[in-house]
Amino acid sequence: MVDSPGNLPLLEFTLTQLWVKQQNCQMTHAAYEAIGGVKKSWANHAEAEFAKLKPEEQQRAQQVFVQLVRPGEGTEDTRRLATRNDVGEKNWDLVTRLADARLVVTGRDETAGKETVEIVHETLIREWGRLHRWMESDRSFRTWQEVSKSVKINQTV
Repeated sequence: MVDSPGNLPLLEFTLTQLWVKQQNCQMTHAAYEAIGGVKKSWANHAEAEFAKLKPEEQQRAQQVFVQLVRPGEGTEDTRRLATRNDVGEKNWDLVTRLADARLVVTGRDETAGKETVEIVHETLIREWGRLHRWMESDRSFRTWQEVSKSVKINQTV
């Protein structure tokens, strides 16, 4: 994990969570353990934010997050930059709330003129058990989607 890309944002997030949990102006090892340490801090945060959603929103969040993961073929799953169309117009309000909760990052592809979204950090894919289970249950569909998309792109080139 020492030389993994993205360690600085992960450490920054963990320290921010630890700062919030300080007591009497002290950050404690107990607080560090409570947030899950560096490895699990974002996953624990994601689970807490997910629990705040209504059941219908939780189903929509599942649809969004699954679209933000590129299934690995013999390798780890990775983040995927998705467009507003990919996650569904009806889900964009939820995407903005997930961005406010620091679970996804939104942006704009200036070349295509489209709004985009991606998972905030690869550690969510590796460490958030719920997302891992969603990907396992939707893996064949997501793989089919990715293959279909690449075939469509190759046909237009």
